[in-house]
Amino acid sequence: MTVLSPIRFLLDENADYGPCVLTVVVSDGTLSSTGSIQINITADPDMNLAPIVYSAFQSANLVSANGKIRYIIRARDPEGTDLTFAWSAVGGTMGTQSDTVNGLDHESTIDWTAPASGTGNYVITVTITDVEGLTNIFSFQPVLLQ
Repeated sequence: MTVLSPIRFLLDENADYGPCVLTVVVSDGTLSSTGSIQINITADPDMNLAPIVYSAFQSANLVSANGKIRYIIRARDPEGTDLTFAWSAVGGTMGTQSDTVNGLDHESTIDWTAPASGTGNYVITVTITDVEGLTNIFSFQPVLLQ
């Protein structure tokens, strides 16, 4: 039995747009089988991918009552569009976020203040949205109040 490596289909840059039929014939020397698939050749497809988080920072994992933790997230949209950040937490108080853009890189920073009393696990979440509406939700590790 001969095993062939995968076959790649590369479209000629001068190819016409429209339907293209790919046909494959598999044979063992005696019997054969044919399969085909039709694909539509178009101009560059409009792909839309969700934002990508490439860096996340949390200044501490544990905090006491009324203590603060700083969070920083850095993200990029694969298509190069602008991003927005929406921070949330169940419990405690979110500060005012600061967003910056450096070329295609977007960064958002925020401080979270722990509740005045109690103990528990808290998750700080940031939702990153591109202009096409796709999102990436990133949750920072829970914070245990001491």
